This record gives sequence, structure tokens and C-alpha cells, in this order.
Amino acid sequence: MPPKSNPALQKTITRSRSGSQSYNKPKVDKDKKETWQCETCKNEFSNESDKIITCEYCDECYCSKCLKLTPDQYEVFMNPALHWFCHNCENKVMKNIRTDREVEVRCTEFLQAMENRVKSLEAEMVNKVDRDTVKTIVKETLGEDTIDMTDFKESVSKQVTEIRESSIREKNIIIHGIKEIDDSDSSTRKQRDTNYVKELAEFIDTDSSGIKNVTRIGKRPTTDTEDLDGIPKPRPMKVVWSDTEAKRSFMKKLPNLKSVDEHSKFFGISIKHDMTKEEREMHKKKVLEAKEKNTKEKSGNFLHLVRGPPWAPRTVRVRKNT
Repeated sequence: MPPKSNPALQKTITRSRSGSQSYNKPKVDKDKKETWQCETCKNEFSNESDKIITCEYCDECYCSKCLKLTPDQYEVFMNPALHWFCHNCENKVMKNIRTDREVEVRCTEFLQAMENRVKSLEAEMVNKVDRDTVKTIVKETLGEDTIDMTDFKESVSKQVTEIRESSIREKNIIIHGIKEIDDSDSSTRKQRDTNYVKELAEFIDTDSSGIKNVTRIGKRPTTDTEDLDGIPKPRPMKVVWSDTEAKRSFMKKLPNLKSVDEHSKFFGISIKHDMTKEEREMHKKKVLEAKEKNTKEKSGNFLHLVRGPPWAPRTVRVRKNT
């Protein structure tokens, strides 16, 4: 365990993130010392002299012995500017860094090209017409919103941020209505939620092996979040899948929930894509659009529903089941 004199590294070891995928988080008991479990050898460490390193990506702990670090090499990690990732995460982290860099370069090149285009148009026309006419021509050529380069850059930056956030959420789903167990141990609660999702996948006849992580969103319910019956309202559950194909296979099987019995543990839950704020607003508009079309449906044999991915929802007309 790193000495307390190194707050940066100590923070790395003891921090706890809500989205962490680690099942070996520090175990806290009022009557016991805080312990860490090495992901490789599974040994537990609790002394200040123990040498433990935590991956900054997955939060898993590794002892210096399993990493084959000499005392001098371990001391290198005392440098707060040093970042370390385990062998399972290093390739993923580097891939994300390269992707972010590529997006940044492309956006910079695009913005520079647009700015050069505007300046070129102004330069070509400045000797032929007055300044106000130049602005009018540029607006007509590039559009009203692109004449102000500051606003244009902010708009592009906002879109890039939205795309990044959407891609991060692409493998996630949100489940509402799953009751929470009253247990002070977070690992027990997490395991119970994970088992629930696996049982749900089996119930709708799809593979559960693609479930990567299951977490609750927000703080644990209290008396302030009770419903009309005095029962604490359960927090939404976020399920992260290993890839988009695993998630897609699960979502395709959701119609099997229509036959669930009212006494089933799966009765009354709702499952949605993990959407950004902009995607939620777009989806809400499509839902209202579908409802309006349903009120105008004269035949009575069709329903208008919202279908498609979060970033491109659409209303479709389907025949009712007879």
C-alpha cells in the first residue's frame, strides 16, 4: 500500500467510482482494516507497507510481486504525473486516445478549411463591392449560421461532444422499476443486480455472457424518495454490454416480455437505450408525434410507434395484433 505521504497515488488506490467495473473494491468494516485484493493472485493486503498499484481504467488492484516490480521500480509510481493501466486495459486506453486525437485533428482541419473559405470569398470580392454586400454574398453562399466563425466553432464543438457521448452510451441500456435490496454491502447489492439482469436475459431467451457491468444510477434511496406507498423508489439500473451486437441481440428479444405474468419479478419494468440529453429530447418529440398520429388513425387496425437507434428515431406504422 502506498504511504500516506503520496496523496495523489493514495487517491488512486482508495477512490471509488460509481461506474467502476471492479468486484474487488476496498472492503470497509468499522471493526476491520481497509483491504485490497490483488486481481492476479487474489491475496488481500491491508498494511501500510504493502505495495499495491491500481489500474486507472478498471480500478483493479495488483501487487508489486505479481507485477514483478523491484522496490526502485515501485518508487517510480510515487510520481503523481505517472499514469498506469493494466495489461487488460492498455490497448483499450490507447485506442481511445488515438480515436480522440483523430477526431480532434479532423475537426481542426475542417474548421480551418471553412475559415479559409470565408476569408477567400471576402478577399475576392472586397475590391468589387462594399463591405455590406460582401457579408450578404457570404451569407448566401455559406448560410446564415456560418458567417460568425465563433458561433460556428461552438456549434461544431457541441456536435463533436454529442457524438462522443453518444458513442460512449452506445453499448448501454437503462432499466427502470427493479427493486433494490436493503443491504449495506455494496458488493452484495451489485451481485444481486447482476444476477437479476442475467436471469432477465435468460427469460427473454438471449445470451447473458455479453453483460459487462451493472450499476445503479444516483444515490441510494432514502425516505425522501419514497413513493405513495412509503416504499423507497428504486434507482435506474445501467447495464453495459461488451459490444453493440450483444446489446442489439438483447433489445430484439424484448417483445418476449409482453407475456410476463404480473407476479413475475420482471413485471412492470421498462428498458430503454442510454441516451444523451439531446437524444432524449428528440425521442420525446417522436413519441408525441406517434401519439398524435394514433389519435388521427381512422382504420383502427394500425399503431404508430417509435423505432430506430437513439440518434435517429423515427415513427413507423405497424398493424395491430389480432
